Amino acid sequence: ECHTKNRVPAEKLYKGPKCGQCSHPLEWQGLLSGQPLTVGDADFDRIVTAAPLPLIVYAWASWCTVCSTTGPMVERLAWQGRGRFQVAKLNVEASPALSSRYNLLSVPTFMIFDRGELKERIPGAIPEGQLMQKLNPFLTS
Repeated sequence: ECHTKNRVPAEKLYKGPKCGQCSHPLEWQGLLSGQPLTVGDADFDRIVTAAPLPLIVYAWASWCTVCSTTGPMVERLAWQGRGRFQVAKLNVEASPALSSRYNLLSVPTFMIFDRGELKERIPGAIPEGQLMQKLNPFLTS
């Protein structure tokens, strides 16, 4: 609710964790799934602004040959990031309004959001290590 970053010990997740700042119940279901979210024109704003963790949005297209090689990395990142950050996939063909809004002229493009704000935009393929370096300033230690 107040966008404060909270640490919750795993053993307390099932006891209804609350924010240490505002006492609002924390939404945590899905944060530990290790699966990327799928976002589109209809639900993008709701998901991005409500994301309790930093969020990497991976913009891709089915016709993109580079996307077919970066796709497995995105799946791996979602698994590695569970509980620390989230990953979402955005199909630019199915989401023309978002493609226009974020001026997505090339795919793949990675966008890093924190607290609902676009913090970093990375066009093109990028190695996993470099993407993590760009994400690190937004992660809690």
